[in-house]
Amino acid sequence: MNPQSKPEFTAFLKTQEVHEWLQTLSNEGTHGTYSSCLFNYWQNSLSKEFPRLWDWIQYPLSSVDCDSHISAESQESLRPDDPVQ
Repeated sequence: MNPQSKPEFTAFLKTQEVHEWLQTLSNEGTHGTYSSCLFNYWQNSLSKEFPRLWDWIQYPLSSVDCDSHISAESQESLRPDDPVQ
């Protein structure tokens, strides 16, 4: 879904966090793609858990259970005691 014609997207781009993040990208040609993806992720998921984008940015990674997002098969393949083939 391309949000670029939505007024909410324009407002999202003007937030300090998004504006500063886009400035760090070396290729301006990717700004539209990355900002659209971040906006969709914010609208469809993050905004349901965080009141502001800044709250998500500041959320400590240590409190995220990354393993819960990895399938059991993938976890098995990542075991360090398995010999490398």
